[in-house]
Amino acid sequence: MSDEKSLFQEATQHFKNKEFDQAVKTFQKDLKLKPTEQSLCGLGLVYTFQNKFEEARQTFEQALQLNPQSSTAKGALQKVQQQLDEFQQITAFYQEQKKKLVVDKTKPLTSLIVITYNQLYYTRLCLESLFATTDAPFELILVDNASTDGTGAYFLSLEKNKQHLSSALKGLHLCLNSDNRGFAAAVNQGMRQAKGSVLGVLNNDLLFTPQWLSSLLDSMQKNQCQLIGPVCNRVEDVIQLPQLANTSYTDVKSMLQYIEGHEAVFPNYASADWIAGFCLLIQREVVNKIGYFDEQFGLGFCEDEDYCYRARQAGFSVGFSNVFIHHYWHKSFSQLDANKQNQRVFKNLDYLLRKMVQLNSKDVQAHYRLADHLVLQQNYTEAEKHYLACLSLQSDHVDALYNLGVLYHKTKQPVPARITFQKLLTLDANHEGAQKAIALLK
Repeated sequence: MSDEKSLFQEATQHFKNKEFDQAVKTFQKDLKLKPTEQSLCGLGLVYTFQNKFEEARQTFEQALQLNPQSSTAKGALQKVQQQLDEFQQITAFYQEQKKKLVVDKTKPLTSLIVITYNQLYYTRLCLESLFATTDAPFELILVDNASTDGTGAYFLSLEKNKQHLSSALKGLHLCLNSDNRGFAAAVNQGMRQAKGSVLGVLNNDLLFTPQWLSSLLDSMQKNQCQLIGPVCNRVEDVIQLPQLANTSYTDVKSMLQYIEGHEAVFPNYASADWIAGFCLLIQREVVNKIGYFDEQFGLGFCEDEDYCYRARQAGFSVGFSNVFIHHYWHKSFSQLDANKQNQRVFKNLDYLLRKMVQLNSKDVQAHYRLADHLVLQQNYTEAEKHYLACLSLQSDHVDALYNLGVLYHKTKQPVPARITFQKLLTLDANHEGAQKAIALLK
């Protein structure tokens, strides 16, 4: 009995640590000793978090065989069945879309690079939608970062049947890595294999809309834009982006209706400092000039902004079209430990901002953003240096003046704080923050 209890506790701890593969193995080991409702429900929950919904359904059904009255198993089974039903709805929708597909053979070849790390459920939906809606010639490069959920076997099955996948598909290439090399390194693997005049970097948690590729290519050509992306329902929330569409759908049915006939509330095209890398089309000339993604960003975060920044520094244009793509958002990263993920975001943001200042020491906003970031680290001495650099380039930068004044106040420097806030009030006499600060410093 003690062995069973310790195995259950060990499996539960693995689950809490997001060590899903270890949790599955430990629950299975526990169930070999003695099948229990508790361990079956635990295993089913792990499968659910891995999006292995068919395995989860079977496991919860086994729990109900042991205890038909189990409210935990009943509730979980209902949710899992709903997910399986949604999968069928979405795949049926795209099967119908595929029948309507008309390929514009006049378009240039695009190399679409899809990066995966587990999440087979979403990868299957993503590729189903890709084959059904991509209406321009493309080659598909699938790069898997050592998934353990059957993704590799799924890709091999696609390769075996590639002639039936899409009339627009001109080639299928697989890169099955033995370890997780990170997003940027995986993208670079794909880029090195790409033959197209346009390269597309795609996440594996997307649902594509009809004519998405030809529309983006048209917008790229019309607006002389070398890096372009779509709008979507959700994007990275660490740094604000302009690519958020005003979606109203709340369930799969309304989502599919939106996908089929959406009208994004956006101009046809808008330039941007950077766009999110969940779906990013890049002209070949950009890669030829600035090279590949920076692999120093490791598993991921910020490598897309870095690439866009480097491209703009090299004279290329970045923007987004009103083409809509549904983004499930961060399905691969959701498997990683939350604390480690936050540390990675912070570390990568630090690296990005320092790199931007190095690439262009006259970039006002790069200095300002780095200074704000350093304040969060309580690195006030270096933060002051970059606020001052920002103000030397743009003396009327109100936010930099205010934040510098606050920094002086935090570090118990009342005289420079007062001088800074007074200077701010000469620019904006009604600035409430500066007014309150001056009152406190008297």
